[in-house]
Amino acid sequence: FNNFKQILKVFYILLPSVLTLIFFVLWSIYKTPMFIPRYMVPVLGAIVLFLACITAFAKKNCLGILLVFILCFPFGYNYYKELARTNDIETERMIQYINENTLDTKNFFHIGEFSLGEAEYYFPNSEHYYYQNIPIYVTEPKIFGNVHVITLDDLLPKQSRYILISKFDVGRIEEKYGLKLIDVAYFDIPYQGERYVYVLES
Repeated sequence: FNNFKQILKVFYILLPSVLTLIFFVLWSIYKTPMFIPRYMVPVLGAIVLFLACITAFAKKNCLGILLVFILCFPFGYNYYKELARTNDIETERMIQYINENTLDTKNFFHIGEFSLGEAEYYFPNSEHYYYQNIPIYVTEPKIFGNVHVITLDDLLPKQSRYILISKFDVGRIEEKYGLKLIDVAYFDIPYQGERYVYVLES
């Protein structure tokens, strides 16, 4: 009987997390997509604690051994998947491609905010250009390095080569900005997704 009361207390640890998760799933089905698999991460701690407490109440160790054995399967699967992703050949190929297609100074032309941080991360101290009408939500773009905002009446500096990184195929974007397309390459990068890299000249 005492064990039942203790198990009930353990359920109280698990209940808020599970109910919150169930609410997100049901609300996503009913009205609007809100649930993302990563939201389960905070719940996992409560589940592990719950399993540890239940195992501690067992008179024999067979339950604990069984749980460890069961947990080995998802651990092995996740380890294999993450190991494959960390061996990121596609990112290395993209970096090499950009290095081979830039001159002394690496100039990046941006049509969105995401590529500013990405380009500066892989190529620190580069030059970044974007037109003032594109959506930039960071109030201080200078955190991305040497950033140049171009007015709609101006053009990019002449006799320069630019790299444009996009999450999607932007088609004949060079015509829109008065640039010459030198080359374009596609990369499918783990964690980040598709990347189209355009080599442009002004």
